[in-house]
Amino acid sequence: MTNAGLISIPFIAALIGWFTNWVAVKMLFHPRDPFYIFGYNAQGVFPKRQKALAEKLGEVVSKELITPKDLASALSDGMSSEKNKNVLSLAVQQVLTKSLPEKFPILAMVLNQDLAERIASVFADSFASTFGAIASEVNLNLVDEAGIRKIVEQKVVGFSSDKLEQLLITIMRREFQFIEILGGVLGFLIGLIQVLIVAMRF
Repeated sequence: MTNAGLISIPFIAALIGWFTNWVAVKMLFHPRDPFYIFGYNAQGVFPKRQKALAEKLGEVVSKELITPKDLASALSDGMSSEKNKNVLSLAVQQVLTKSLPEKFPILAMVLNQDLAERIASVFADSFASTFGAIASEVNLNLVDEAGIRKIVEQKVVGFSSDKLEQLLITIMRREFQFIEILGGVLGFLIGLIQVLIVAMRF
């Protein structure tokens, strides 16, 4: 074998290694529709396993990421925030200083702005703490673990193959590129080893 032929081996091997891994990455998503070849169902990994992926994601999300208690806690914490309490307090003040005196004019004699603000503040604090317990009970009753799991499963199963591919590539673009490059690097190293073996024979 000529020197030029020996030198080309690592580069050819690198090209083959890169191309092989590129094809492997593509086969994660393609072909999208199943077809049979020699009795084997040829279909991309993710399209073929989308339902199983949806079920597993639903299980993980409902048990580890977003539990009914988490939902109740988030709702309770949101209601307890100063911003939401201020909004509620202002709404109560509006009722105390405008709506109620119109219905019951006698209240205008004793209900001034300062008293309305204090009543509204107490009401907002009390409602926020009570709302937490109510929200927790309601959420645990209405949205259980099975409900969360079912919602996630339906969303993932409902993804089109294009959308699923776009989503996963967006998240794992660097990892997929690394796999392709790694194939080229390993191919190059294997090619070098082949060149060394051939060279040692002469």
